[in-house]
Formats: sequence, structure tokens, C-alpha cells
Amino acid sequence: MGLFAVIDEVADDAKTSEGMREATLNPNINVSLRGWNDEDEDEARTLGHRMIGLAREISKACDLSHLRSIVIGCDYQEALHSVKLEGEDDHVATANEFATGAAMAVHQKLDGELWSTVVIWTPLVRNLFEDGHPDSKLAFQTFLHELMHVADVAKFTATFPGGWENASPENERDGHLQAIGNPLRSEYFAQRGAAWVLPEFGFGYIDLLEEVVGKIDDQIVEARAELDDTGDLAAFWEAARSRVSFLFQSMGYALGHVDGILCRREDDDEHAAVSEKYEKRLEELQRYPSGWVVAEAAEQGRRFFEMEKWSGMKDFEPLTDLVERYLNFHGVETFAVKDKMELRVVL
Repeated sequence: MGLFAVIDEVADDAKTSEGMREATLNPNINVSLRGWNDEDEDEARTLGHRMIGLAREISKACDLSHLRSIVIGCDYQEALHSVKLEGEDDHVATANEFATGAAMAVHQKLDGELWSTVVIWTPLVRNLFEDGHPDSKLAFQTFLHELMHVADVAKFTATFPGGWENASPENERDGHLQAIGNPLRSEYFAQRGAAWVLPEFGFGYIDLLEEVVGKIDDQIVEARAELDDTGDLAAFWEAARSRVSFLFQSMGYALGHVDGILCRREDDDEHAAVSEKYEKRLEELQRYPSGWVVAEAAEQGRRFFEMEKWSGMKDFEPLTDLVERYLNFHGVETFAVKDKMELRVVL
């Protein structure tokens, strides 16, 4: 399926029994192209205009009313820096031991509202509209993934009871557990919405998840041994927190992609063929000590994705309960004491 057939599928998703949904794209959106790496300004302008047109089509299927701008830059870190508002810390590329990100939806408070900007490295999207180009569909999936993050935040701001400003953790413990688990929720939502563009792309996400699941038990054992030697509980928590948060993020990408394909398996032979392979790969993860958490994480991702509106911070409770149980699995217990978090590690 070429890119333009893919775009037609976006249009099909926007159809209802009453006809086509109206576009939700912010009419004042702008595109900034920074550091175009040759003299072809017409090419740059054309790409910018076409990306707005594509976003407008996608906005018939999801809420992009608070997409403020799209920034495309040859120097990705400079492009991220360019969207910084006064009083904000610098936005930096997401990085881990496996890769460095090159696309991000940045969410910012402006005039009392939350707005989003999608920032993308130029080589990722330069060939987006060259139908048949080997990078075209990956470019579209990347763009769609970031737009799904925008739609996710839009649902949150539009439906959270009493307004999004009232969304705050009850105490420090809840804040820590929500921060660990939220990458699962967020990346599941975005990748489930974008998976259908490249059905087999999820194998890479499962490979990543398998590596994380296969290593995390030993990594936490090593952190516990370091705690035994030094007694530095803060350093142990930072090590454990970062590893568990990355696990939940990795599960978000992989499980969101898999479920994005499974839900279409009855409608498309390509999706049906790859679905069986995905299910087998996920089953194989059960052989690892931490494999049990994967199926439960999938349930949490589906719950948030299918949730029509937020009912309050209590929506996080099943997810933070899962995070706590996973920490308990490694002998780590958290407690709320006078709005602060206390930590106990069973040695």
C-alpha cells in the first residue's frame, strides 16, 4: 500500500454514519523549516504546506485543535531549543542506550491553555510525499505517532473534571509512581493509533522490549548490591526508577503497536498474517522473570486508549498499582508519609 492509499485510509477512519467529520486542526497553525540543507526553498515551502494539509486530513479522525505548530529542522536539538518558552528548561532529545529520538510532541502552557508543537528532524520526513520511496511510510508513521500524542493531550485537557490545571498527584508517592507508569499509557496511545501504517514495524519494538525485559532483573540486582555496599538509598532509587520507567515505556511502544494491528486483523490479510507472529513473540517474553508484567501492562494500555474521557486522577490508580506490584516483585516498597514518599528495600 502506497502512501496515498494510506492517506485515503485516514479519510476512511474519519467517516461516520452522518458523513465526514469536520477537520479539527487549529486554523492558525504554522510550519517552521529550520536550516534546510540546500538551496531549494520551493521544496521546503512545498513540504511545509503539504504537511499542514496532511495534518488537516488526520484532524478529521482525531483532535488536533491545540496543535500550535510543526517545526522541521536539520539540527534536531536546535529545533527543540527554538520552541522553548520563557521560564522553561531546554527541551532535549529523548535518548537511551539503544537510540536517540528525532521526533517529539512538545506540550506547553500558553495563555492559560495547553498547546502542542511537533518537532521533527528533517531527514525523517523529507521524503514523506514521495510515493514509493522506501522512507515514505516510516515518515508518515512517525508524524502520525506524534500527532496522536497531540490528540491524547487534547482529550486530557478537554475532559479532565474541573480542568486540566486540577490534575495533580495526591502526594509525592503518587507522583513518582505516575511518572514511572505514564510512559506506558502515553506511548501505547500514540503507537496504537499509528501502527497500521507499517504493520511489521512492531517487530523492532518487540526486539527492544525483549532486550529490556531480559536485562532488567539483573540490573536491579546490581543496583541492590550497590545499595548493600554504599547504603545510598537515593542512588538506588534513581537507578531502579529509571530502569522500571524505561521498561514501561518500551512496553507502551511494543504493546500499542501489536494491539493496533490485532484490532484490524479481521479486516486486512496483511494485519492477520503478522498478528499471529506478534502474539507468539509476546508469549515468548513469559520465559523471563519479569515477563509476567507484559500482559498486565497491555490491559492498562487498552483501558486508557478506550477511555472516552477522564474521570480524575483515580484513573491512574490501576496503573500505579501495577507499578507498585512490579517494584514489590524486586523487593522495593513505597509508602506515603505526610505527603512524602518513603522507600523500603527488602534486602
